[in-house]
Amino acid sequence: MSPSRRRVTRLRVMPALAVLLAIGLLWTCTGDRSVGPGAPPARGIVAATSGTSAQVLVGAGDIARCDRTFDEATASILDTIPGQVFTVGDNVLGSSSAPPDFIDCYNPSWGRHKARTRPAVGHMEGWSPGYATYVQYFGAAAGDSAKFYYSYDLANWHVVVLNSNLSTAVGSTQEQWLKADLAAHPAYCTVAIWHLPRFSSTSSNGLPVVNASVKPLWDDLYAAGATIVLNAHYEVYERFAPQRSDGTADPQLGIRQFTVATGGIGSNAFNGGTLANSEVHNSGTPGVLKLTLGSTGYTWQFIPIAGYNFSDSGSGSCHGPTPPPPAPSVNGGPDLTTHPDDTVTLTASFTDTGSNDAPWTYAITWGDGSSSTGTTASTTTPITATHVYSALGLDSVHVTVTNSQARSGADSVAVQVNSSGAVVLVGAGDIADCTVNADSLTANLLDTIPGTVFALGDNAYPDGTNANYTNCYGPTWGRDKARTRPAPGNHDYNTSGAAGYFGYFGAAAGDPTKGYYSYDLGDWHVIALNSNIAHSPGSTQEQWLKADLAASTKRCTVAYWHHPLFSSGSFADTTERSLWQDLYAAGAEIVLNGHEHNYQRFALQTPTGVADAVTGIREFITGTGGGEGLFAVGTPLPNTQVQNDQTNGVLKLTLYATGYDWKFIPVKGKTFTDSGSGTCHGDGQGGRGRLRPAHHHRHATATADRGGGRALLRPRGHGRELRRQRLVGSGWVHADLRLDLRRRDQRHGRQTDPYLRQLRQLHRDAHRHQRQGHHQRTGDDHGEDRQRSADGERRRQPDRHPGQPGLAQRQLQ
Repeated sequence: MSPSRRRVTRLRVMPALAVLLAIGLLWTCTGDRSVGPGAPPARGIVAATSGTSAQVLVGAGDIARCDRTFDEATASILDTIPGQVFTVGDNVLGSSSAPPDFIDCYNPSWGRHKARTRPAVGHMEGWSPGYATYVQYFGAAAGDSAKFYYSYDLANWHVVVLNSNLSTAVGSTQEQWLKADLAAHPAYCTVAIWHLPRFSSTSSNGLPVVNASVKPLWDDLYAAGATIVLNAHYEVYERFAPQRSDGTADPQLGIRQFTVATGGIGSNAFNGGTLANSEVHNSGTPGVLKLTLGSTGYTWQFIPIAGYNFSDSGSGSCHGPTPPPPAPSVNGGPDLTTHPDDTVTLTASFTDTGSNDAPWTYAITWGDGSSSTGTTASTTTPITATHVYSALGLDSVHVTVTNSQARSGADSVAVQVNSSGAVVLVGAGDIADCTVNADSLTANLLDTIPGTVFALGDNAYPDGTNANYTNCYGPTWGRDKARTRPAPGNHDYNTSGAAGYFGYFGAAAGDPTKGYYSYDLGDWHVIALNSNIAHSPGSTQEQWLKADLAASTKRCTVAYWHHPLFSSGSFADTTERSLWQDLYAAGAEIVLNGHEHNYQRFALQTPTGVADAVTGIREFITGTGGGEGLFAVGTPLPNTQVQNDQTNGVLKLTLYATGYDWKFIPVKGKTFTDSGSGTCHGDGQGGRGRLRPAHHHRHATATADRGGGRALLRPRGHGRELRRQRLVGSGWVHADLRLDLRRRDQRHGRQTDPYLRQLRQLHRDAHRHQRQGHHQRTGDDHGEDRQRSADGERRRQPDRHPGQPGLAQRQLQ
């Protein structure tokens, strides 16, 4: 980078402000609640956002420059506000000698929210020939590179982004496009965004101005019943009352203009009079405008950066075209899993609030080129249809219902066609956090993956309260609540009794006095445990686990809970070994944990950390759901195969009758991934812990992308075969003889069964072989207790609960 473009060191300013969430009140008002410098916030600003769930549109214009840090401060406000980000042009300072530098100047600040930004172009962008740096940075999000005008829908609102650098004259290509777009999208509420304002009480010389060039845009928008126009350019904040394009006040049908050129480039002054209908204006206060968009109205709030007092807030109503008759609301039902040549049944429901809308027709497209149609006379009778797929894959099924008023509603369902018997278990831990956006990105991954969702605890930061679950988890991972089977974490117990957790998930979380439960998924037994309550040997939970494992008829078992036994990070917990011992004795295959905000995968091992490629358990740590940032990992522990501390994502397990595949799927923009396969223990005939020839074991394979992860498993020959440890006998392997001995003891007694004596001898030989391997290691208790005791042993009490000193180490997160 040349010295002239060297960026001034930025100090990230975290604004100390409480962002008012303008959702939930049912108060409606068409007037304004203006707030000038130093004035108190307006009361009741949540106007007309009832109806469907409100959406947030937040942003500003005139934003970034490399030699100042105001854009960093406004970007810090965005860090605290979810929703769609808009920009209003002049996104980066530029000149004829220095084209706008998006990479060095915009990207470190507002670029943090690039994935959720829909930009508008300003005159500064034109300093790069053909708007090249703007196009290269925003890509398709900026619209057609020859036009830079486009539109999109945000819930009930239609959003139009225009280009005031191109001709906006009557009959121009852009003006004709605007008319056609508004006619094609007769929304009740419309907001338009472009750079140059029609009205401003300041200009380049500080005097009021009315720009004639954009009047045709106002005329078209007014005729279509638009509600809001957002502009920038003059580096001030100004709000106008609803008015027409000629400046006549029109409180019923007028358009409200906001000039919000306050992103950080600089500030202008008001040197003359104030234009008619200007209600509030301010210069010198960087900040952002937050619009909360409801089904019939909106609220606004100008939020200043830390250290500035000016703010402005209020509410207004939409006044678009007469709303059309209501459309049916369709629920396609849960995502489905099936197998080739099996019949899958889809059951959809719908509601319709209109009068005399019967009958309804429906159409179902199955995603493989076929479709089903029908008619129903009642909303109370579900729509049921069946289909048979012939090929493996993920199909998107669309269900469309049309009423007699020609109004249609639709929903989509994912159908995963797996090989026979396969099911999907997908998820992560340490998830929802209203102060970051990573949980939204991991939730987007879940939207594309059918199956059962697991949540590994610390699901809603910071304290697992009702509000944390409703406001932070609900809008992201809560979209998949109906198919989620959760486990609690220590942050969930920051609320007494994890009341927020149990209240949100209900019966899906098990008995709220326990928080542990089990269920069957295909050919697998799945166990969700609670590492936040007593689970030492002999505890109620540990005794339940033993009984549950003994009662299971499934060959394959996966268990999950929050705190890991093994970790190369800082929060390993040796008190989890009691759970591992029971699972290992029963021949379990997989343990899933969170708590560490990173990804780690271990080779098959015993509860004491000894490699056991035959009957060991594979541990995955997937604390990558998005909450509270990522944690560093240290030197890899023995048996570590892959670890990564730079990537949020989810772990997808595909569970078969005899084994499993795993795949770590990163969020958009990240490249690290990890995938492989393993086999279940057991005899393949429904039994567990039995002997079988070594060559019957399916080889475990694994691959890890080098995008920031450490792939510690080295391939040995074609297929990355993991050599399996053979024990005594003619080619037979030890497959957890202990369980088989216990079951045969129960059936035959200890002395009457010759096969029992043979099994017992093999078990003693295997145990002796294993002990010899153990004695070759150095250190106390195989060298791993020293690394793990600090977090776990000090805080574990037999009947501890949140608030007792024993949880201090966990609360450090």
